[in-house]
Amino acid sequence: MKQSIGFASFLTSPFSFFVWRLGTGKLMSYLSLLFSSSLPFIIFNSFSIFV
Repeated sequence: MKQSIGFASFLTSPFSFFVWRLGTGKLMSYLSLLFSSSLPFIIFNSFSIFV
């Protein structure tokens, strides 16, 4: 129980929020790059599954 309270206080601290935003920003940009490059392939696959 004490660990979860410490974890929550860490999550709500501005520093961890900044780190979390930075990390998710990098992750999201990477994922969007990956997704946009593989999007035609995904669409083609889903069409071939339905057809």
